[in-house]
Amino acid sequence: MPDIYSSPPWFISGIDGVEKLGPRVQVFHAGTKKEGEGTVTNGGRVLAVVAMNSDLQAACKEAERWASFIEFDGAYHRSDIGFRVLEK
Repeated sequence: MPDIYSSPPWFISGIDGVEKLGPRVQVFHAGTKKEGEGTVTNGGRVLAVVAMNSDLQAACKEAERWASFIEFDGAYHRSDIGFRVLEK
């Protein structure tokens, strides 16, 4: 896993398309900042992608699917967080 806390800012691609999906998919920014016409990483946990669906497992899979469209150097996708609830 890359050292995301001391890495340089990396341009984030694909985020605009995911953000335009509407209210059923939301992208929450944490470690990002605007730079020029784009968005770049700004250290730490960068983004969270959340999807809404009447079925929790489907929502988790949908969020994971849309998160895969967002790319930047050093990106690391956590795919275990939403699924923890399903194991209980």
